[in-house]
Amino acid sequence: MDQNTTAVTRIRVARTVEALNKNHYVASSVATKEELRDAVAAMLTPGFTVSVGGSMTLFESGIISLLEQRGDIHYLDRYRPGITPEETKKVFHDAFNADLYLSSANAITEDGKLMFIDGTGNRLAAIIYGPESVVIVAGANKIVANTAEGEMRMRQIACPANAIRLGKQVPCTKLGRCVDCRSPQGICFAFATLDCPKIPERIKVILCEEPLGY
Repeated sequence: MDQNTTAVTRIRVARTVEALNKNHYVASSVATKEELRDAVAAMLTPGFTVSVGGSMTLFESGIISLLEQRGDIHYLDRYRPGITPEETKKVFHDAFNADLYLSSANAITEDGKLMFIDGTGNRLAAIIYGPESVVIVAGANKIVANTAEGEMRMRQIACPANAIRLGKQVPCTKLGRCVDCRSPQGICFAFATLDCPKIPERIKVILCEEPLGY
């Protein structure tokens, strides 16, 4: 980005962080994905059990690699080679007792709402209730003006891209947009918009000025 678009992005990020804090999240921002990874690293207390929701943002920022390399935490690794469907299911269930749950959002509104769309609902369930602490990390590309724009973003950007990544045989992988297919292979099972959390300081949000994920 040039200096002018960077300035616009910084303004939008600051406005969104302010709104999230007014809505009782604990929100902050960083300029780069390296700073994002360092911010998460500072939250990893030795002995913690840590789990993650499915997220390209966590891969692109280096957070997944960070978790894999930290020998002083218990990382519930849903991505480890050779993991079976039964073991994956156990990881999803064990995540509810994690000390720290890391994920991204599919959209974040400028008035401070978090928006998600899930294929199985395990990520949403853990974010809404379960782990002791939740940290949502997201690039500035996830910021939208309002919930209507957020739903459009989820259906027309996040879902087709993730369906292609996962090799799903659904119409959006060919059309590049959602047609509400109701396919058994679809990844649009659960929608949620989170507004004002009731457990103080449980959900933290870190916005990065760089684009990350879908």
